[in-house]
Parts: sequence; structure tokens; C-alpha cells
Amino acid sequence: MKPSNLALAALVLVSALMLSGCGAGATPTAEAPAPTLPPEPTAVPTEAPPEPVVLRVGTTLEPDTFHPFLTKVAWRHLELMYEAFVWYGPECEYTPRLAESLEVSEDGLTNTIHLRPGVTYSDGQVFDANVLKQSWDWLTSLEVGSWFPTATMLESYEAVDDLTFRFTTTAPSAAWPTYDAVWMWPFAPHIWGSLDDETLWTFDNNTNPIGTGPYTLTEWVLGDHLIFDARPDYYLGKPPVDRIVIQIYANWDAVVNAAIGGEIDITDSYVPGQYYDVLKGDPNLTLLELPPTRYYLLAFNVKEGGKKHPAIDDPKVREAIDYAIDRQQLVDVALMGHGITCSNQKGCGQIFEWAHDPSITVTPFDPGKSNAILDEAGYLDKDGDGVREMPDGEPLEFRLYFPADLVTAISMADYIKEWLSEAGIAVSVEAMERGTLETVSADEHDFDMMIRFDTTDPDPTSADFWLSCWSSEGGAGNVSGYCNPEYDALIYKQLTALGKEERLVSIFEMQRILASDRPVITLVGENATQAYRNDRFVFPEDTCSFYAMGWGWPAILEVEPVK
Repeated sequence: MKPSNLALAALVLVSALMLSGCGAGATPTAEAPAPTLPPEPTAVPTEAPPEPVVLRVGTTLEPDTFHPFLTKVAWRHLELMYEAFVWYGPECEYTPRLAESLEVSEDGLTNTIHLRPGVTYSDGQVFDANVLKQSWDWLTSLEVGSWFPTATMLESYEAVDDLTFRFTTTAPSAAWPTYDAVWMWPFAPHIWGSLDDETLWTFDNNTNPIGTGPYTLTEWVLGDHLIFDARPDYYLGKPPVDRIVIQIYANWDAVVNAAIGGEIDITDSYVPGQYYDVLKGDPNLTLLELPPTRYYLLAFNVKEGGKKHPAIDDPKVREAIDYAIDRQQLVDVALMGHGITCSNQKGCGQIFEWAHDPSITVTPFDPGKSNAILDEAGYLDKDGDGVREMPDGEPLEFRLYFPADLVTAISMADYIKEWLSEAGIAVSVEAMERGTLETVSADEHDFDMMIRFDTTDPDPTSADFWLSCWSSEGGAGNVSGYCNPEYDALIYKQLTALGKEERLVSIFEMQRILASDRPVITLVGENATQAYRNDRFVFPEDTCSFYAMGWGWPAILEVEPVK
């Protein structure tokens, strides 16, 4: 160790004294003053680290699974962890996410994806065009690759450079920028790449889902809460909310009381209309109300071989039920005025309107016509008990199921039961936990009618997942079990159309078939309503109501904590 400057000075001083004392006739000198020590360093006070920003969300909806190929209700949670190339941004406009931009050639056959720089998976692995190619190698080798229409038309694809990915298709993929680019998530090949058509379905993705999104799952206590933590290395910057705690409540009463009492900072989206006034009246709460992207529908079990009342298979019975329902009363009473009536087309609300045939209008409430249709079809009340019978004598007694956590669906079910009774159809209603309801409908097809609260993609290509023949066989979202080869042909025809106008010719014909066959009856669209504590946060008001609204992407990246 080197001696300090102070020690060196002392040695020099001692040597000088010794030399002066050795010389003959040396005269005494005054004693040298003691060296002055430097002052003790003063501690510089440091600021305490800031408290983490925690956002508490109240909901009645718990995920079923974070397996992206198995989940039916966890999309708003997966949105925090997984990403595709575009997503629904402010006012539900398509917004770049993993991609900075998408390019489509004039003939519609070549697509180029320009990726954002600096993207990594949540485990630190780099994501770039080379990894994207590996991901597509895996996905297109599996049966589930056919869930993405673009994947079925691929001719070639390549990583041009680290941030440029290009692919060509055998025909124009008209829905690529608005459908597959939204849902074709680049699954991490180092996580998923070893899975095949068999092991994919048993893979546990609930413990530590790995994606490129801004949050990671930290904790999931079934029936109680979930915790998501922000990624400091997220390519768009660390989100302003460090932690999202999603608290699961038994019902909306509990969620609303938690918001008013300050236990949570924001409700989930689509607060039932009956709570609107009480939330609006609290000065500490801001209530956002946006146009519908979710809607109520009545689904019929038309699955061939499904467990149901045989009369459900008759389109005339479904038509009679359609005219027996007063949609405006459902808006006025069940939704407390916070919604719109819908025609029998796929989707309800302005986000879907671009693909709606304007000639298809809302079915009017006409009990007389409903009864006349059933009379002409031979369903008569021969024994005078108020319930019509089939020609073989079996009474028209249908089971109607609905999600137990949707208080709005309770009143809807009661109204439908009353209206159908006036048409000579007996209805028994039963509330079911959502997971059970999905099992008896999509998996077992053991029901007659079911009220659903749906969010489906605004691009009609999603009909391939919800209403096609292949999806009626299970493993997808076709709860009605609908299969019409003519409808299927139009799904794929619109996919390869060159230009919007050409697409709409096929899309409008799809809508007309759906309105005539009535495997589902679209009832009403509910305005998206969400309340948040304005004494703690400020949320953007131009967010999209598609899923989580304020705590979804990209709104969660723009939230401002109140200082």
C-alpha cells in the first residue's frame, strides 16, 4: 500500500531534524507545528427511493388459463404479456406495436414487416426478424397454424435483416394487416419450439408466461388476485405503473363498493349500467363511457349431434324467437339506457360497422309475427296448457343459460323467458359460472339457448374462428356449433380479395346468410363503462374499449399517477 501524503510529509520532517542535529555547532531550532488533519467528510443526504406505483384493478372475471391456444376469457390479461405487430390504439384505430410499419405490395402477394429495435422477451432473450422466422417455422408446422389464414397461404418467408421480415403468399391475404397482424403473436421459439401437435395442449403456461409485452406475471392466487410487474427493459420504456394488482370480486356490487371506498383504483371495463349513476356521483371517481365493442347475443345450439331440444334446429323456431324479443326494452331497462340495439350481423358498434350490410336492419319486436311463424310451422298448443308442441307431441321447453357474474344477463334472461312464454315457448333459466358455461357450450354442446357477452375481432375474418365448420368441431370459439359450407366459402373468398370494395361483396353476403340462418341472434351492444380514482391517477380518454380499456395496452403506458 502506498503511504499517504500526510505520512510522507512526517518522514521528510523527521529526516530534516536528524540531519540538523548531527552537524557541529548546530543551533537549536523551534519545534515544528503539528500537521493539521483534514476535516471529516460531511455525509451528503440522499433522497429515499420513490414508492412503487401500484394500480389496483377490481374485476369479477378470473382468467381460465394463460395458454393462448386454450383460453376463452383471459385475453385482457394476455394483452399485458403478449404482443403482435399491431393492436387497437386510441379510439380503436390500428396502431403499430411490435412493428414500426407494415408494407403490402401492389398485387397483395408480398408483405414486409419493419420491426421495432430493442425488443426482448421477458426472460431477456432477443426478439428480431431471425427469431420471428424461427417462431413461424414452429407455428406453421402445427395444426393450430391453420387458425391464422395468412399462415395457410404462405409461399415463402425470410429475415431480410435483423429488423426486416418479408413473406409472400399464394394469393392476396386481404386480412393480414387487420387480423393476423393483430393475433399472430411471435411465440418465443426457445419456449414453444419443442412442442408438437400433441404436447402443445398440455403445456403449462400459467406459471411464468414469456412474451414481449410490458408486464410479467408475478403471482396468481386462484379466486383472489393476480399481480403483474412492469418490465424495466420494455422496448417502449418502463411503464409508469410499476405493479398491477387485479383483485377478483364475487360480484359487481363488491367491485363498485371497492371503487367508492378506495380499495381499488380502477374498475374493469363494462361496468353494468345500473351502477352508472352512483359512480358518476362520486367526485373522486371519473367515469369513462365509450361506444360498444362488446355485445350481448343469444346463441342457439345448432351443432349436429349436440344435446338440445330438437326444435332448436328449425330455422323457423329461431326466427320466431327473434321477433319475440324487444331489443329496445333490453337497452332501456337491462342496460339502463347505456347501449344500442343491434341487427343480426357479426358484431355490434361502430368498430364493426365498416363490414355491416346496410340492408340488414334491427329485427322489430313483433309478437304477432312470432306467433304466426310458429303456427305456420306446425307448432301448436294442442292441449291448451299455454305451451306449444312439436308435431310428435314434445312440448317446446327450452333451457336458457347465462353467465352468473353478469348481473345484466339476469334481467335479460327474465325478459326473454317472459316474451317467449307469450309466444307459447316455455323457458327454464339457469346462471352458470363462466368456466362451466364454456364447457357445456363450446366443449359439450349441451344446451338449447345461451346468453353470451362477446368481444370478437372487428375484421370479419374472425368468423373463421367463431362460425366456420372446422371451428364447430371444438377447440375454437364456435359455441353454437354452426356449420354452413356456403358461409365457409365466403370467409375464404373475402380473404383473397384485392381491395376493400371487393372484400365487402363477399362480407355482405356472409352477413346476409348469418341473418337468415340465425345460429345466433345479436341483441344489444353495451357501452363500455369504466370508473377510476381521479385522486390517484389520470387515464387517457381516447382509449379503445375492446378489452381492458384503461389498464390495457397502450393506455397503461400513458397513465399519469397523481402526485
